Amino acid sequence: MGKVKELIEYLWGCGTLGIYDKVVESKITESENGFEHYIQSLKTVYGDFGIHDKIYVYDNTFLLDKLTKILTVSGEQRKKIEGNYHEGW
Repeated sequence: MGKVKELIEYLWGCGTLGIYDKVVESKITESENGFEHYIQSLKTVYGDFGIHDKIYVYDNTFLLDKLTKILTVSGEQRKKIEGNYHEGW
């Protein structure tokens, strides 16, 4: 199970699997058919003058089938949080 987690975190870290800034939570479970790795992540979009930052929270699921070795990736935005306000000139 550790090797699967290492693979997914490597693909995540090098940008292959996502464009998100921070990992908030990461857990992996094993079943008879495969592995499921869940990552909750944040993406921050920084606002310009007169605009708030936006922080997006995503739930990402990676399923690795033991038989076929196919890795399926899915992600869903869960929240949008208004961040700091940047005053204009």
